[in-house]
Amino acid sequence: RFELESGYDFLEVHSWNGARWVMVKRYTGSVGPAVTDEFVGRFHYLRLATDSSVTRHGFEVAAEWAAP
Repeated sequence: RFELESGYDFLEVHSWNGARWVMVKRYTGSVGPAVTDEFVGRFHYLRLATDSSVTRHGFEVAAEWAAP
């Protein structure tokens, strides 16, 4: 289940790109990451950008790493 305030709350996925962090995906509303989403690279971080004006369920994350 993925439920954020659409257009105001965001789940961002950032990947390390050699010398800096780059945002590679941004989710909002009820459309969250798909099971088939794949992020290339070794290092990633998730950033939740939100405010307290409207509260929703939020999200749960399960991540899997595959060796090259």
